[in-house]
Amino acid sequence: MTLELSEVLGEVDEEKLDEALSGIIAGIRSEVPKLINQVSTQNAVFKSEVGDGGRVTIPSAERNALDIEEGEIVQVVVHPIKSKE
Repeated sequence: MTLELSEVLGEVDEEKLDEALSGIIAGIRSEVPKLINQVSTQNAVFKSEVGDGGRVTIPSAERNALDIEEGEIVQVVVHPIKSKE
């Protein structure tokens, strides 16, 4: 079942609707670079060996770049790398 916009909203001032949608799209476009910057500057990808008791060390360069201090909670996503034998 497909509904026309006018069926849902009644009479629509298309000019006002276009203006409103343009504003929404402009707002989204202005936020995308900020989100990309946030994702790229607040994440790190590195290889680390699993140590005693399952411990993984975050390299100091990554800790410094992300301003991570001892005792802070971080989210970890693990992707095992199988070595070629």
